[in-house]
Amino acid sequence: YSDIGLRPMIDIDIIVRERDVEKSEKLLVNELGYYSLRTKRSLEDSCHIPLSKKGFSLEIHWDVDYSFKGPNRIVIPEIWKRKYINRLNDVAIESMSPEDTFFSLALHQRRLGKPFILKYLCDIDLLVRKFQGSFDWDFIIEKAREFRIAAPCFSMLKLAKKIFQSPIPENKLEQVRVGTIKKYFIGYVWKKAIFITKYNKRDSENLKYNYLLTHLLMYDKISPPFKYILCLSEERFKKFYGTFQDSKRLHLLYIFRIFYMSFKFGIRFFNRMIIYFKDLLR
Repeated sequence: YSDIGLRPMIDIDIIVRERDVEKSEKLLVNELGYYSLRTKRSLEDSCHIPLSKKGFSLEIHWDVDYSFKGPNRIVIPEIWKRKYINRLNDVAIESMSPEDTFFSLALHQRRLGKPFILKYLCDIDLLVRKFQGSFDWDFIIEKAREFRIAAPCFSMLKLAKKIFQSPIPENKLEQVRVGTIKKYFIGYVWKKAIFITKYNKRDSENLKYNYLLTHLLMYDKISPPFKYILCLSEERFKKFYGTFQDSKRLHLLYIFRIFYMSFKFGIRFFNRMIIYFKDLLR
C-alpha cells in the first residue's frame, strides 16, 4: 500500500521459527513490556500467542493455518527458505515471499469462515500487481495441489479477478484444480452472500448456513472442516449459532454441536435443493 492509512489492522502478526517461540515471548514480555495472553487453545490449535501492551495487540505465530496434521499443512521450513527481504528506511525486514503471502491470506480467509472479506482481496490484488512480472504461478499451482489448498486459492483468485480485474492469467487460474460441483456451490455462496442484487431479509439470516457451507467448500477434503467443528470454541459457537438466555441450553448444544450444526445445515441444504429443482422445472 502506498499509505499506511489505507490498510486498517487489528493487530500485528510476527511469524517465528517454532524453536524460537518461547524466546520471542520472553523478549516481548521481559524487555518490551508486553503482557502474554497465551491459552492452551491458542498454543495447540491456532498456533499463536497473543500479547498486549497499552491496548496494542501483537501475535507471535509459528504456522499459517490451524494445527491440522497431514498433507494439507503448509511446510513452514520452506517458508523460511523462500523469505523475501524488504527494505524500510534502510532497514532489512524479512518477509514471506509473495507466493507464501498469498497462501497466508487465502488460509486466513478460510480460517475465519466468511465467504467475503474485502481487505484480503485488496491485499491479493495489490500483491499480484506489485509482483506481476515475477509472481510464480506454476509454484502456486504446484503447492496448492501438494498441500490440498486448491479450493481457498481458487476462490480468492477468482474473486480478486472478478472484483478488481486483477492481472491473473485465466489459464493459470483454471489449473488450480477444483471440482465442477464445488465450483458450482462456491458460485452459489457468492451469489447469496456477496453479489446480492436485491436486499432480502431472508438473505441476512443466512449467516449461519453460509458460515458452515463456506468451511465445507474451502477445504479440498471433507475431514478438516469436521475437525474444525470438533475443535470449535464455545465462544465462536455462540457467535454464529445464537445467544440463548438460558446458558445451560447453549452449553448443551455446544457439547452436541457436531449433531446440532450438521442437522441445521442439512435442513437448510435440503430446503435449498427443493427450491433449486422447483426453479429448474418452471
